[in-house]
Amino acid sequence: MLKIPVLCYHAHIISSNDYAGNAHIALAEDLELIQSCGKRIMPLHWIIDWLEGKRADTELENAVGLSFDDGTLLDFQAVVHPQYGNLPGMLPIIQRFARRYPQDQASVHASCFVISSPLARAQADRYLLHDLNWLTSDWWLKAQASGMISIENHSWDHNMAVATEAMSTPSNSFSGVRTAPQANYQILGSSELIELITGVRPYLFAYPYGDVNDYLALDYLPGTESQSGLRGAFTTTGNHIDRNADRWKLSRYVHGFHWTCSKELRIIIE
Repeated sequence: MLKIPVLCYHAHIISSNDYAGNAHIALAEDLELIQSCGKRIMPLHWIIDWLEGKRADTELENAVGLSFDDGTLLDFQAVVHPQYGNLPGMLPIIQRFARRYPQDQASVHASCFVISSPLARAQADRYLLHDLNWLTSDWWLKAQASGMISIENHSWDHNMAVATEAMSTPSNSFSGVRTAPQANYQILGSSELIELITGVRPYLFAYPYGDVNDYLALDYLPGTESQSGLRGAFTTTGNHIDRNADRWKLSRYVHGFHWTCSKELRIIIE
């Protein structure tokens, strides 16, 4: 049975200038590993097409999916980190990779799951990052236009403790989103703002913290598909995706958690 791994990176969580603690270093090495293993990076929405029976197994053979979480400027361009210096940015790394392997990796693409709320992004930038204006939405339209990154839904405010506009649910968890008003606020509102900024309605959702519950996966997301435009949702449970996967509980592997070196990633993708 065909099984597809989807990889997840956090470009802004930097703890070192080595593979394990720096997503930029890891991504550059991982792309070369993927190429050397004869795998191809394909858009996540192709995987959804496949699960819906719109693409054959042969079209997804050797596929690897790629995603970035939280939607910082580091996903789009190079920045100077106050502690770890020059970081190349995730999109430039992908673009260089695509130029090296134009035939083998013609479909290279990453889904970037962004936090929508301007206030929550400003608060996270100030209190959780370095107050360097890394959580703006200024780059979303340009990223979407690049053809190599799509801007997707990671909720309105990630239900972060620093996000003061959040509805009444336990902070730093998404499991407490269990009613239609809460879900509309976090998910539908996010899609609407992303569409307003980029002109494209998101196809995909990624659960903040990887937290999924039965209400969201079994009731709300399937029941609002026509309204929201969402076609699939991703967790971080660390498994491959096969034909029997639930579109609303799709798994991903997270750099720094499920793998911390190339040897571990090779085991995952092979």
